[in-house]
Amino acid sequence: MQISSIKRKSKLIFNKIYNPQSKLSQLLFSSRYAKSFKKIDDYFSIQPIAGYVGWLGDANLGDEALYLAFKDLFSEFQVLTYDDFGELNYAYHRAIHPLELYLYRNFIKSQDFYNLVFLGGGTLIHWQSYLERFQHALQKGYQGIVFGTGVGDPDFWSDYYSDINYSALINQWVQVLSKAKYVSVRGFRSAKILENHGFSNAKVIGDPALSICTPRDSSLLKNRKIAINLGSHGQMWGSQSLVIKNIIEVVNHLLANNWLVEFIPMHQKDFDIGLDLIRNFNSKNISIWRKYKDIQQTLFRIKSYDIVIGQRLHSVVLAHGCGVPAIMLEYQPKCRDFMESMGMERYSLRTDTLIIDNVLELVEEIENNYEQHCEKLISKGNHYRLLQKMAAQEVVSMIVAGSTKG
Repeated sequence: MQISSIKRKSKLIFNKIYNPQSKLSQLLFSSRYAKSFKKIDDYFSIQPIAGYVGWLGDANLGDEALYLAFKDLFSEFQVLTYDDFGELNYAYHRAIHPLELYLYRNFIKSQDFYNLVFLGGGTLIHWQSYLERFQHALQKGYQGIVFGTGVGDPDFWSDYYSDINYSALINQWVQVLSKAKYVSVRGFRSAKILENHGFSNAKVIGDPALSICTPRDSSLLKNRKIAINLGSHGQMWGSQSLVIKNIIEVVNHLLANNWLVEFIPMHQKDFDIGLDLIRNFNSKNISIWRKYKDIQQTLFRIKSYDIVIGQRLHSVVLAHGCGVPAIMLEYQPKCRDFMESMGMERYSLRTDTLIIDNVLELVEEIENNYEQHCEKLISKGNHYRLLQKMAAQEVVSMIVAGSTKG
């Protein structure tokens, strides 16, 4: 009987620990990504902490680049995912601190855990879930900072989800944003959408991922090497299958004209698409970049390209940040929002009206005016990097001033 009881209790404990849904399991074994301090010593003293509301943990290079940009721009803070939302909704994934932060919060910094909460990069201002999380942070008394966030086009999203009133949702966002300490957005379209809904105080600072890029040394055409990114999540103009079909023809033309072609993924989904597409070509001049999960190596790789043709927003953002010309396969309005902010809207082609000849004409146009094109990109990139650095300093000054008054 005693042995049976021990076995039963042991099994209960085992299930408690290794059940991924249990709080104990999450405390012990959940991912530490974006939930850990920079150094072990930091856990033994009061740290300035910034909560981060944004999409993380899906191995999407664009989202990870944005998070890295926040860590670089706000190096005074430990930038961690905002997990307090778990108080309202325990089922919310990744809503539990790992054990070391749980202990830190209970024994070292039990009051005012976050000094501020960021609404991070990415196109977030149209999603109900992010609205609830950011609103929750403000209601708890944390200072809210919106930094280079994108605003979803309500007309685009209403076409796909007719049961959701996105215009009304943007109005709700405006009410919350009016209570934030600082509000800036990615591009002029984002600012205009907010202005149309009654919020006119948003500053345009560009995409924050530009800040992790440094322009390459040379603006001269080198290897006639083009990178191509294909892939998306969610809704898009047109169909992905048609985009892929058209890009296959584009690649055939490029290979026939002695271009080297490399597929550059931003996500596992893109990698799978690239592998499938390579099978369509019998050429040694086509390849795929496999180390895409490493941001620094990928940035270095991007600098080796002469042109990028990209579907995912941040395949083009990172290219532009490195001073590499790019053609955007505009699958959602957020793509044009960024391209207009860079003065490159001419090189943004909607995926529902994509024509092979138009892509090839833009490639030729860039090739014929390569140095001037690169110089414009570098100038714009430097402009936004400086703007973001100044904006970050402004935010830090506001937070410090607020803490002093407190």
